[in-house]
Amino acid sequence: MKKITLFILLVAFVNVTVNAQKSWKTKKLDNFSIQYPSEWKSETSNNVGVDLILYAPATSADDTFSENINVVVQDLKGYNLNLDSYTKLSEQQIKSMLKGGKITQSERITNGKIPYHRLVYVGKQSGFNLQFEQRYYVINETAYVLTLTCTVDNFDDYITTARKIFDTFQVK
Repeated sequence: MKKITLFILLVAFVNVTVNAQKSWKTKKLDNFSIQYPSEWKSETSNNVGVDLILYAPATSADDTFSENINVVVQDLKGYNLNLDSYTKLSEQQIKSMLKGGKITQSERITNGKIPYHRLVYVGKQSGFNLQFEQRYYVINETAYVLTLTCTVDNFDDYITTARKIFDTFQVK
């Protein structure tokens, strides 16, 4: 009986996960694709070097900050940077360029197809106390940086969805 109950729960969980992903959209650009919830908005204006921005919906009329995920693609040809050196450079820039920039987590993840570095940090920007989670990939002399940007107070509300979005990222 326990096996049947466990099986039913597992099937129900898989079914809910599959149905949740069906309401997602896929954004395909020249060198990558990514999926995101259909209620999020996407922008590909290449604003300040950002290849894609995904905006979470506002939570209320008083919501003054648009939580978002952005993707930046950087050509590293001629810079002799691998994932280790790119991460070290990024950490230095965060500490020196972001007001109050403090790294709270930094770890290499190698359990997927392509290793990446995960960085979580906080800082102040445009009057907001922000928290960020980034994934760095360096593939064929190209860096792919995925960044979740949230207010510190709302980070926990978005991190699960953001990681699901990050997990759909594919380089072409």
